[in-house]
Amino acid sequence: MRPWQSWYRPAKRALDVAFALVVLAPTLIVLAVLSVGSLIFRGRPVFFTQSRVGRHGRPFTMVKLRTMTRAKGADRAYREGHRLTPYGRAIRRLRLDELPQILHVLTGAMSFVGPRPLMASHVAEVDGGGRRHQVRPGITCYAQLELARTGYLDKSDQVTLDERYVDEMSLWTDLRIIGQTLGTALSMGGAE
Repeated sequence: MRPWQSWYRPAKRALDVAFALVVLAPTLIVLAVLSVGSLIFRGRPVFFTQSRVGRHGRPFTMVKLRTMTRAKGADRAYREGHRLTPYGRAIRRLRLDELPQILHVLTGAMSFVGPRPLMASHVAEVDGGGRRHQVRPGITCYAQLELARTGYLDKSDQVTLDERYVDEMSLWTDLRIIGQTLGTALSMGGAE
């Protein structure tokens, strides 16, 4: 453990909780509006839930706004563009489908910045997840930014980027990733 990690992790958690509380009320309002839109354009269910692997390999149920039809296709969400509805595509481009995860940040299952949580089957494919599970999974990270930029990300590249984050994690790194994520969302360039 690097010397700064002794204060960084508690500081990161305190900032996560503080920011989540600040944005909670507007997030709930936006979610209410989007939920009504989802019911009108796609019907039920409004939310998509899936078991994911969190810090130290502990499973949790991740919640997102549903953006796809129920038809099955490829096993990776970012290869399933054919299942996105126009409404779902707009929500995903703005990264609004991730808004329910603010509640995961409050409960401590997730952080704002960290490796995206994987399904257990994908963890097995990347040799147990390695160092990426030493930290809380996040809403955004290097891999999400790369996916938004290129539209595709190989699993091995994702793990490499996730482990890069673990190596470089700091408040400055977190702020930089959040800034780049906001820039991507505002430019309508989010991952589909």
